[in-house]
Amino acid sequence: MRYVKFLVAIAHLIPLFVDAQPNDGVQCSADPSYTVASLTTTSEYSFSTWLPDHHRQGESKGTEHTDSPDVPLTVTEEEFDQAVQLSGYPAPTAEQYRSFAQGVAKNSFYNKREVAMFLANIMHESMGLREKSEIRCRNTGCPGEYGSGPTGPFYYGRGYIQLTWKENYQRASLAIFGDQRLVDNPDQVATNEDVAWAVSFFYWSNNVHSQGGIQEGQFGVSIRAINGQLECNGSGHPGVQNRIRIYTNVLQAFHINEPVNEAGC
Repeated sequence: MRYVKFLVAIAHLIPLFVDAQPNDGVQCSADPSYTVASLTTTSEYSFSTWLPDHHRQGESKGTEHTDSPDVPLTVTEEEFDQAVQLSGYPAPTAEQYRSFAQGVAKNSFYNKREVAMFLANIMHESMGLREKSEIRCRNTGCPGEYGSGPTGPFYYGRGYIQLTWKENYQRASLAIFGDQRLVDNPDQVATNEDVAWAVSFFYWSNNVHSQGGIQEGQFGVSIRAINGQLECNGSGHPGVQNRIRIYTNVLQAFHINEPVNEAGC
């Protein structure tokens, strides 16, 4: 009888372990006709990134810092400026740094190295923080694409890691703001600096941060999570080389003295 009771107790515990398994995340669209990252998540509220306080419900603020304790996680404005300019781009604005720094403080990163991965990919995707909308659609809106109607609103790529498709605007809007504002007015993802960064941090938290290898510094994993099926195909894609070049400069600007770990792509 004691043995039977023991088995029953164990059976009650099993669901707790099953439910605790981590979410593997979802990668972006593999369709080569889309030149921007498509935000797809398994949950509208995964990681609850950049949410107002009333949505957080006890979630701890700030960032994780689980290794490299000798490197402060905070990125100074001087480091941010240097990272951009070392990579061959014009100096960023004070507003860009402010929105970036706020996002780092409000989101979870394993360490400063992961912040460097994030910024390097952001710079590649946005041509050095200069582009926040899909160039080919900027004038026409690309009607009929990405779930858009013939007269708008249009849901082409916007943001530093560009958000595409109506359903992805809706997911991001619900998670970040708790309403439909990005569906009703998608242009603000490109015109509002805070929103452009918020969408990018949201994408990273849902699709990159939790990938195996990120905590260990495998930069190639971040590339694969963002644009893997286009760039990580073994052909020496120029996009991969440019991301690595930028990441090398960001590590230097952030005072992280380690070689680039290209594993994962």
